[in-house]
Amino acid sequence: MRSVGLALLAIISITLLGSVGTAPAAPLGDCASEAGLAGRTDIVFCEAWESADWYQNGYVPSGSPASRAKVIPSHIPYASTETSGCASGKCLKIRMKQFETTGLSIHWPLRNAGLEPEQLYMRYYLKLGPTWTNDGCRNDNGKAVYVDSGGKFPGLADIREDNDPGGQCGFGGERADGIRCWSHRTGFTKCVYGSYSTRNCETVPGAISRYYGYIYFLGQEGRTGNPGYWDNDPWGQFTGRGGRCGTEPTNLACAVTKTLGFLVRERWYSLEHFIKMNTPGKADGVIRGWVDGKLAYEKTNMIFRRPGHQNLHVRTAWLDVYKGGLHGNCTDGDIWIDQMVLATDAPIGPLKAAPAAPAR
Repeated sequence: MRSVGLALLAIISITLLGSVGTAPAAPLGDCASEAGLAGRTDIVFCEAWESADWYQNGYVPSGSPASRAKVIPSHIPYASTETSGCASGKCLKIRMKQFETTGLSIHWPLRNAGLEPEQLYMRYYLKLGPTWTNDGCRNDNGKAVYVDSGGKFPGLADIREDNDPGGQCGFGGERADGIRCWSHRTGFTKCVYGSYSTRNCETVPGAISRYYGYIYFLGQEGRTGNPGYWDNDPWGQFTGRGGRCGTEPTNLACAVTKTLGFLVRERWYSLEHFIKMNTPGKADGVIRGWVDGKLAYEKTNMIFRRPGHQNLHVRTAWLDVYKGGLHGNCTDGDIWIDQMVLATDAPIGPLKAAPAAPAR
């Protein structure tokens, strides 16, 4: 009986240790190309896209915690590994087809590492292709008719899909509730020059897209996610119930700098964000974002979880490349992503061999 009790205690200890965010003894995936990660004990997963069968490394097509299906080639028809023009070694090219919304949508669940962490850093490299456009169009008998602008890029989440007993929650127009779901994909939209805009995008030569956090959270307005822009142009900023970023939990206008959130075509960016769950009953959740290692966004009073509900964690890294809304691309276009890393304890930072960022 004593040996059984000790074994049970060991299992419980390991489970509890994983739930608070301790990384596994050795990181999963391929970290060989990142010399700067050597010696770190908090690295959870590295995806360098060096192998053509990368999708077999624990990826699933559904983000619900109970999902156990495996990604197969039919889930990723527009993704291919490339050997040239990458941030390091090989990289993943995603074709955005005209009139289609989804380039990629799969998940890497943290349970692969035995974790349900309270906090996580996610860094990936992104390059917009030479014909990249933010616009979405409807198909009018083969003619592209502009409808809207914007879409989603990879991020972190704890969502429930329609295969969950309680139904979908935390994306696709199903609000976060502070009990069952939240999500923070990154997003993009066009640079706009409306009456409230300061036209900051024009100060970055060649800028084509605004980059931001697309957030489903307790306190969101409307059924879809709300934006937390990584630039301080007031146009489109979500201010929630008012106040300021530092005093009002629902105010997402928390950019630290003027222009770090503007992206140009055909340039690699190191894009990193950090999510920390709030203590239930307190407004102490955290969202931070970095562009090329420079802090671009910071909010330290988020509420993801309701009082008395500690079920929500960081459960999935969501590789999402999606146009819309409901309407797909106006034309064919491509993006590239590379060097995705997940870590629990400290910022990952840029790849040392990546191209230097221009002065801003």
